[in-house]
Amino acid sequence: SKPLKALQRLVKEHHGFAIFQEIENAKKDLSSVSEATVDYEVPELFSGEGKIDIHQPINRHEFQDLLLSFSDNVFDSIDDTLKAANLKGDQIHHVIRVGGSSKIPFFYDMLVQKFGQEKLLMKDEFKNVAAGLAVEAFYK
Repeated sequence: SKPLKALQRLVKEHHGFAIFQEIENAKKDLSSVSEATVDYEVPELFSGEGKIDIHQPINRHEFQDLLLSFSDNVFDSIDDTLKAANLKGDQIHHVIRVGGSSKIPFFYDMLVQKFGQEKLLMKDEFKNVAAGLAVEAFYK
């Protein structure tokens, strides 16, 4: 079938990363607009090879619904970490956000609810990730 041939072509011609980038762009767009679209097309040059044609709109509400189970895991991990350290959220002075999911309004709002907006700091994401990895390596 044509859809199966398009899927085989997608894998064989290594389009996965390019599609991932389109999805990432749509995700970033949803931080500032209410709807975004994942668009990716590769025309069928030879008969029967299957045209790759993705045009998938997604709105912020749908995106947030997709994030719900992931966010439960994230905030359960935060709670477990606080418990292991014998701390409560109000004992935390700063929460350093380094980008990624912490830039998504949905997650940001949840962090505000948990810790308070005044505690949330946005820092250089690459420097902080590298520093965190260095600390982790030092203690292993």
